[in-house]
Amino acid sequence: MTSPYVTGTPAPICAFLDIPGAGADAIVYNAYLDRYLIVNGGGWPTCGYFFSLSADLIHWSEPQLLVEANLGWCTVSSQSSGVLEPVNVGGASIVDHGDTTINFEMTGRTPHLYYTRFNDCCLDRDLVRVPLTFTRQD
Repeated sequence: MTSPYVTGTPAPICAFLDIPGAGADAIVYNAYLDRYLIVNGGGWPTCGYFFSLSADLIHWSEPQLLVEANLGWCTVSSQSSGVLEPVNVGGASIVDHGDTTINFEMTGRTPHLYYTRFNDCCLDRDLVRVPLTFTRQD
């Protein structure tokens, strides 16, 4: 970008990037997968948390289901056996306990998925972590 202080004119408007799950709760770099990893809640084809990968933060893979979950605005059938929680959840984030960076922006093969569990009432919430293990298919 050009500096408006140097040129005296406004900088051009940035191009829109179509990032899957824009506004996602978590974007981290995964050293094991050698890709950036984005996690977001979605409702198609099922309700749950999805992830996409990118080598350059511009081009992203199609979202893949990480786990089915009830997100409040979409729910999973009670018949499903792979539901994360029987109650609504939100606010997904990926954290690797072995990361030494100040913002926990690096992950490896075994990070944790953190999310908020909404219990009976909106004010009764729990912070929950679930261990993950990524396996590459080269």
